[in-house]
Amino acid sequence: MTEEKNESTKAVFVVDNGPPSVTVVSATNLGPLTGTPNNVIARDVAATGMLGGKLLWAFGDTFINNLPVNATPADWRSSTQAHSTLADPFSLTELEDSRGVPFQLIPYTQAELNYNIEKNNGSDRIALWPSAVLSTDENNAEIVYMKIHVLGSLNYQMIGTGIAHIAISQDQATRDFSLDSVSGLTFSGDVRPFGSSGARLVSDSTHDTAYLYSCTNDIADNCYVARVCAHHCSTNSTWKELLVDPANYQTWNGSTWVSDLSQAKPMAHLQASGVGWSVAWNPHLRNPDTGKHGTFIGLYNEIVAFGDGTLPTNKVMLVTAANPWGPWSDPVLAFTLTPEAKHFDYAVQLHPELTSDHGTTIYVTYAHPTGPFRESVNGVQLKLKNT
Repeated sequence: MTEEKNESTKAVFVVDNGPPSVTVVSATNLGPLTGTPNNVIARDVAATGMLGGKLLWAFGDTFINNLPVNATPADWRSSTQAHSTLADPFSLTELEDSRGVPFQLIPYTQAELNYNIEKNNGSDRIALWPSAVLSTDENNAEIVYMKIHVLGSLNYQMIGTGIAHIAISQDQATRDFSLDSVSGLTFSGDVRPFGSSGARLVSDSTHDTAYLYSCTNDIADNCYVARVCAHHCSTNSTWKELLVDPANYQTWNGSTWVSDLSQAKPMAHLQASGVGWSVAWNPHLRNPDTGKHGTFIGLYNEIVAFGDGTLPTNKVMLVTAANPWGPWSDPVLAFTLTPEAKHFDYAVQLHPELTSDHGTTIYVTYAHPTGPFRESVNGVQLKLKNT
């Protein structure tokens, strides 16, 4: 397994990086994650991080086939968790309550529960979807999540993004209401929802930096980024305070980092999907700035215009950059998805904890719907080489 590193926190801004110096040698479909409870018929997202020496999996909407008798919307699950070992990472151990239902990972407030119970309608509900797991020390992690108003099929209203803390052996995370006692959100209102398209914690010899991404699905450069920094090997309590307060963040304005988050500009030369973008450090691939081994890679669902919006295609694209804020290279095809008829695969996730063979082997997951309210999370192994 390979630890991520950031060799530079200073950008040399150029228009674009040209074609990446990487070839995808092979893509092997590993099939669905195993160990999922029989009563779980669908789940997505599948963000990961290390916690207590094991891999923590954070899933989004989790649909249950046989809810308990007299179940209410309080039993709906918009986020759940599982664990696995690095030796067998795609074989899950679940955390379930006494009724065999996975715990809600990011707990609802009473007001959110009351809304869902009042509506009693899966097409009008509040959902709390995890987008990233930031492992801040061996026994603690911060989960970046979205608060969403679900208004129907493919009709979602973003309310904002927040931070929830989880420690080893906990059934549920804890949301932070220290700055916003009502919503607990870090980014909401007129502020761009940084973290809605994932996040990555990057380390160098002096600082650790959390990068939070937000992609819009526009057919143009469409991904924005904010960052917050701490001294290398800072404690989890330091990270909890830093991550929750928007005043601690800077955003990329197209040429430099600024504290005014309203000045955010999209990262150069990147058109990703809001439901399928993730970043990782790769120690093998060639850095476009230095020519040496070690660069950032991004993976995303390609998107196309559809009606007034966009839909992901069956292509998963790979890009590289010297820095986690770009500019990004021209994309190359990483692998091709094989969605079921009348469905599309989405939520591509890199899992850098599983990177092996000095960076030439990486692992990816994606959500694979198989029918109405039925889907699996499938794994893919990619072999890479420099060209």
